Amino acid sequence: QAAQTGPAGAAAAPVVAIGRTPRPLDIALWLILPAIASAMLLATTNRLTQDIAVVPFLWLLPLSVYLVSFILTFDSDRWYERNGYTVALAALLLATALVIGRPLDLKLLPQILLFTSVLLFVAMSCHGELVALRPGAHHLTLFYLMVAAGGALGGLLVAVVAPLLLDGLWEYHAGIVLTALVLAVAIGRDHIPPALHPTASAARRAFAGAGVLLAVLFLVVVVRMLASDVQRSREDAVVLTRNFYGALRILEAGSDEQSRRLEMVHGRITHGVQFTSDERRTWPTSYYAPASGAGLALTEHPRRGNGEPLRVGVVGLGTGTLATYAKGGDTVRFYEINPTVEELARARFTYLADATARGATVDVLLGDARVVLERQQERNDLQRFDVLVLDAFNSDAIPVHLLTAEAFRAYRAHLAPGGVLAVHVSNLYLDLTPVVRALAAEQGWSAHFVVAEQDLDRGISYSEWVLATSNDAFVARPAVGQAIRPWSADARSPLRWTDDFTNVLRVLK
Repeated sequence: QAAQTGPAGAAAAPVVAIGRTPRPLDIALWLILPAIASAMLLATTNRLTQDIAVVPFLWLLPLSVYLVSFILTFDSDRWYERNGYTVALAALLLATALVIGRPLDLKLLPQILLFTSVLLFVAMSCHGELVALRPGAHHLTLFYLMVAAGGALGGLLVAVVAPLLLDGLWEYHAGIVLTALVLAVAIGRDHIPPALHPTASAARRAFAGAGVLLAVLFLVVVVRMLASDVQRSREDAVVLTRNFYGALRILEAGSDEQSRRLEMVHGRITHGVQFTSDERRTWPTSYYAPASGAGLALTEHPRRGNGEPLRVGVVGLGTGTLATYAKGGDTVRFYEINPTVEELARARFTYLADATARGATVDVLLGDARVVLERQQERNDLQRFDVLVLDAFNSDAIPVHLLTAEAFRAYRAHLAPGGVLAVHVSNLYLDLTPVVRALAAEQGWSAHFVVAEQDLDRGISYSEWVLATSNDAFVARPAVGQAIRPWSADARSPLRWTDDFTNVLRVLK
């Protein structure tokens, strides 16, 4: 715009175009669109990490996708084409709702690809519509303030509000529905009002009506698919609770008195089972059968054979099933990070109380196991465990910081001479045996692979364990020797993890 000159011929400041005053709906969308994108970023990250591992790759990937969408949409209008993105996003949302709504067991890489693609198209669509709503210069301060507030709001909804209001990890479900609803409103604001104008043609009215009907049908289908997942998670649940560490459910199963049992489920992984009948409630179940690595370590340790009491440490409480092996005079110390797990283990299951009644000393130390063990080591309060069981899983996500060289040094400090470290390595997606083998060898231990087969009648699940020890007498016991399986010929080479280096991709199944 040409500069205006005053009486003295001096150039006046250029006139800035103000543009039309934003409508209330526009201002609301300035807040809601970035909130949806931000919420989906966190919900996607939570979904990827809850069953795999909290590692940089799985939170940097969604964050990178989110930031790239910002860069592209605010760089140029050519990166976001509404019609193409709307069709692609609708297809992705339907596919995701189908995967979530039905128990489809996708492999790891397809899951990462699907959920990351959904996040990319959600973020591109939200930010693309946001750019389309960008006002003139006179209102840009309010615009960017609302964008920043929307991003913060999305984070608060997932990190603070969802754990307080929801008893399960349903924020991803809600994010999908809200994405479809908000984008329908954002797109409809350009098409519906003109179609309702008295001068609008019949064809335009019909087109707008068909679009509204299609959007409603799409929302109904998506909501029904996602609702089926919520309903399935609530079936047979006697307890539904959630806190910072995730969602926990206590399920009641079994068709008769003998088979009736309670199950603790974290995410989608069962973390302990107990039969309710007096005859069966002391049975070791789930991953802790007598033939499992933990069961063998606790029943075949030479001290047990000599009638001496055992000192046992367990990283990860669950239902407290391993306390069923405790005898009078034994000491069993559980390390558990989630206080709700301890509350449920004491209120709904009897493993801990039964062991105490048999004369064992059973206690639970709350906090991150590695931190607690290292602080005990600093105080020279070495536990001298005969058996230390490592079984701390968050849903099916591996606790990476518990599988490093530094962590294994702490375990060795707390093991008595001849002690046995039993590491639970069952995992849907990852083969953790190369990591445990490398770390065991570094400590001078031999590592032995043990598999326990499934026995549904006794509530026993298939499980894989690695026993690490320098106790030759333990390994030579007949029951242990018969249970040990040779490493497969194509077993991966040992992989040493440290606090500064982990490589999940190298252990993908």
